[in-house]
Amino acid sequence: MNSQHKAQERIVRAGERIKEAADHWNAVDLSAISHCLSALEYSATDLSEAVTVLKESGPMSGSLVLSNIASLRIAALRLERLVDASAAFFRLAPGSDCDGAGLYQSGGSICCSVSPAGMQGIEG
Repeated sequence: MNSQHKAQERIVRAGERIKEAADHWNAVDLSAISHCLSALEYSATDLSEAVTVLKESGPMSGSLVLSNIASLRIAALRLERLVDASAAFFRLAPGSDCDGAGLYQSGGSICCSVSPAGMQGIEG
C-alpha cells in the first residue's frame, strides 16, 4: 500500500465518521451527542494521520485525495447546518435566557444571550 492510498483511506474513513455523526445527530439526546462527539474525534484523528502521511510522502498526484476531501467537506457542512439549526432553535426557545451565558452561533462562534425582555418585536 503506497502512502497516497494510505492517506486516501484515512480521509475516506474520516468522511464516513462525519456522515455517521450527522446521521445520528439529535440535539436533545445527550447520548446521541456523545456518540457524535466521539465520531468527530476519531475523524479528526484520521485526518491528522492523513496529513502526516501526505507530508512524509512528498509530491504526488492528488486528484483522488482532493476528491475525497471534497466529499468530506460536504459531509462536514451538512453536520454544521444540523448543529446550527439546533442552536438557532434553542436560542429562541421559551425560557432560554441563561443570564448572559454564551450561546453557540452559526459558524461556531459564541455570543451572549439576549434576555427575552430585550428582544424587539415580540409580544407576550
